[in-house]
Amino acid sequence: MKKWKCDICMQIIESDEMPKICPVCKADSSHFSLAEESEGKVISKDEKYVIIGGSAAGLEAAKVIVNGNDKADVTIINKEEEYPYNRPGLSNYVAGKIDKNLLYMENEEFFKKNNIDFRLGISATGVDTNEKKVSLSNGESISYDKLLFANGSSPFVPFEADIDNETVFSLRTMKDSDGILEKINKSSTAIVIGGGILGIEALSALVKQGLKTTVIEYTPNIMGIQLDDTSSEMFRNVLENEGVTVLTGKQVTSVKEGIVSMKDEEDLSADLIIICAGVKSNIDIIKGSGIDTNRGIIIDDMCKTNVEDVFACGDIAEYKGRVTALWSNAVMTGKVAGSNMIGKSERIEKIIPSTVFNGFGVEIFSIADTKGGDDKEEMVVSKDTIYKKIVLKDGIIVGGILYNDVQKSKSLLIAVEDGLGKDIAKDILE
Repeated sequence: MKKWKCDICMQIIESDEMPKICPVCKADSSHFSLAEESEGKVISKDEKYVIIGGSAAGLEAAKVIVNGNDKADVTIINKEEEYPYNRPGLSNYVAGKIDKNLLYMENEEFFKKNNIDFRLGISATGVDTNEKKVSLSNGESISYDKLLFANGSSPFVPFEADIDNETVFSLRTMKDSDGILEKINKSSTAIVIGGGILGIEALSALVKQGLKTTVIEYTPNIMGIQLDDTSSEMFRNVLENEGVTVLTGKQVTSVKEGIVSMKDEEDLSADLIIICAGVKSNIDIIKGSGIDTNRGIIIDDMCKTNVEDVFACGDIAEYKGRVTALWSNAVMTGKVAGSNMIGKSERIEKIIPSTVFNGFGVEIFSIADTKGGDDKEEMVVSKDTIYKKIVLKDGIIVGGILYNDVQKSKSLLIAVEDGLGKDIAKDILE
């Protein structure tokens, strides 16, 4: 069995043949290459590793630890009652495009085989870094030699909302998805609050299931981070042609009992409401621990915190003043954290944000700087339903958009990563 690495989301896929599509980010086969084999055992040391959080970041760290220390005692504390699953794939699950079982990245057998104590449905409630102990929701206390925070993020709701999981949901967990699917069967109308990539993924799932849907976005543009004004307007037209009501520049003030209230607008109601307004790091349990936090847990380039033997990675970690809530960052920083917990000297790589979207008959690839500006040059090709844009600074490609023609997405990715220039830009735009 070969191991293939997706260069968009960094996920490793085991398969005899090159995957045709990434199950996590939906990138095509051009974005896969054979993964480098990890080094063998580096230490044989009796150490107890506690990992809080069992999603992508925590899982990757655990794999590195057990592969690098043959005497490692690893415990993963996982709030959800689920083994690790492909969180970006939840919208496809809600849309009925993928079976639930295919979302799971590892199962109980994997953890038993690797002697990892994976505790389901248990939360960490506090940390004593002096005694090196973690308090758990079941009343237990567990000691550690090395501790990793990989407990991610939760939905950010910038207005008063009653997320009751009966009418109003977020789309963040498997439990959320199961609840939404159950509600879909009893619904004909839906509202999605948030027109970023998470909201549009949810919107696509609801439309696929036949619901009459409205999307509400606070900023002027749909997918405002991934698209510029022109491509966002093109995509808006597509959504409206699909029967979606698109409301931009609207401020939601509250969501209660199936009613969405907005500033200076009439209330809207729906059978099902999904809030996708962003995420926030789960740092509440850090209080009083002595660990430095801001928006997330502050780390250095080795995923170390200011407290000895305590690490953080993924959505909960803040590096150079920024929390990067991307699956690719969770995978990468999980590996870095795990490596350094067993004595290696690995450092965080630069993550260039990129997005792959395929829905409503539209294919999109965007990367890094999609807006340009006064100090940048823009090269654009637009014809019918195709729009391609390359952004350059001082002659170097720093970002771009491929809308409805993504054949050169791999070339654009490499161009941004390697700092290539205008000659390559011309080839990508052909």
